[in-house]
Amino acid sequence: MKEKEKWLIEAGMKLFARKGVLATSIQEIATESGISKGAFYLYFDSKEDLLLAIFRYYYDLINTKVHEVGQHITDPKERFIRQLQVQLEEIEKHKEFIVMHAREHAIPFNQEIAEFVFTMRDEMFTFFRNHLIHMFGEERVQSYATDLTLLMQGMMQVFCEMMLLHNKPSDLGEAAAYMVQRIEHLLEGFERSGDKPIFESYSNNSMCLSYAAAPADPKQQLLQELHTIAKEASHTANDDHLRITLDVLIEELTANEPRLPLVEGMLYNLRNYETLAPIIEKVRNHFCTSSDSSK
Repeated sequence: MKEKEKWLIEAGMKLFARKGVLATSIQEIATESGISKGAFYLYFDSKEDLLLAIFRYYYDLINTKVHEVGQHITDPKERFIRQLQVQLEEIEKHKEFIVMHAREHAIPFNQEIAEFVFTMRDEMFTFFRNHLIHMFGEERVQSYATDLTLLMQGMMQVFCEMMLLHNKPSDLGEAAAYMVQRIEHLLEGFERSGDKPIFESYSNNSMCLSYAAAPADPKQQLLQELHTIAKEASHTANDDHLRITLDVLIEELTANEPRLPLVEGMLYNLRNYETLAPIIEKVRNHFCTSSDSSK
């Protein structure tokens, strides 16, 4: 990875964590990175491309550290505790990434980002589940594996929130051991009571829903179409007027309250691009009509 690309990832992550993706402009990211706005496009086509790169960069960074520490530990329980400890340490070290993830994970900026976020969740679920099976033995834990995994993830989420909000717990090794011990007690409780697991029917399936299966949001679909047009323009058209107009239009439409005079001005700038007539009409119908009817 080039040094300037890493600067953009780190600067974007800090700004996204502080302000959110929608409220952060490409100019702000470029300024924070010490480069021009034009130079930004040498590395990323849009804020969404940068957001995806941030997810990939920090997810791979944390994942690599977690897997490296477990390579030379043979005892399954000891290995799981140590890997949980490293995971907590990396989360504490990269708090801004976790804050950014918490702020943005529910917003499907585009299908590629949504699918990657779901993949991260799926892999984390599988990571916990496989460790529990290796630690307790498949025959013993199989029926309760999914229930225990979800309970484990719930504890992990609470510990992460405590770290982010209250700087606790201070001893992350102790916290990791505590979680594993609680799961062991839960399994013993299931075995004593004979209670039927709630999520048994999901034990061999992904716990994450496909993004494609979710109902489409008309606004998000429209924004995604504009992003696609802008991305194609950045690669195929030597036309700064078109690229800048599309950038301003997209940034305005993603704001909580788009300024309609500015939107109309950008649409007017696009009037001579015949191929864009359908998308211009869609933007007017969705944003301008919606705003007029709400008055």
